[in-house]
Amino acid sequence: MKLQQITRGKGKYYHVYLPKNIIEHVLHWHQGDNLEYKVISDNSIILKKLLYPVNKYLEDLSCPVCFNHCVTIKGIKIPKRNEFKIVARCPLDHLVTKTFFSQRSLAEWKWYIHETINICDLCGGFLEEEVRKHASSTVRPFYKIVFRCRDCGRTRSKVIADEIVDLSEKPPDDITPPIIQKNQKIRQKSRVKVCPTCEEEVPSNHVFCSQCGTFLTEEII
Repeated sequence: MKLQQITRGKGKYYHVYLPKNIIEHVLHWHQGDNLEYKVISDNSIILKKLLYPVNKYLEDLSCPVCFNHCVTIKGIKIPKRNEFKIVARCPLDHLVTKTFFSQRSLAEWKWYIHETINICDLCGGFLEEEVRKHASSTVRPFYKIVFRCRDCGRTRSKVIADEIVDLSEKPPDDITPPIIQKNQKIRQKSRVKVCPTCEEEVPSNHVFCSQCGTFLTEEII
């Protein structure tokens, strides 16, 4: 048997050379996979199958260790270089990546960034927006958004450029959505009370604030 990998344009192919006497077993095993094949000699055939389309942006935003899709933390514009700097973190191994994308191709990659704005970079859970502030800079306007994760309960802050947050048009029909695996090891953060006097976070089982001594009510966040 001989295996050959071929990349053409946006497609990656595997050419598998096999003896003719096992072709029926191979086709039965791959039933439904749309295999193409042809006889190239009396003793062998070639199977050709499209494995997956190569997407440059999905590859650039994937974790180099576990290949999970990284979640955006910061996406800001760099006007002098006509590009955007994307800082992201993998929810599985927490590796932080930094990528630069051209402003000219904004319409091609912005969807992959926008889809992860409401995703927690620590556990991969869904984020609920709490506060949004806009920096109306004429050079590079952006939003600073504060979230709280439904899964782990932690507060997350993200800085995202206007062009990425504000999407008026619908995403293309042929876009491949990013697949983000959740980190099951990140546990729910213990619920806390907030002191009304000094705004210090105190464990929920405490009656008095350890910072200023204020008596605490039963209200928790």
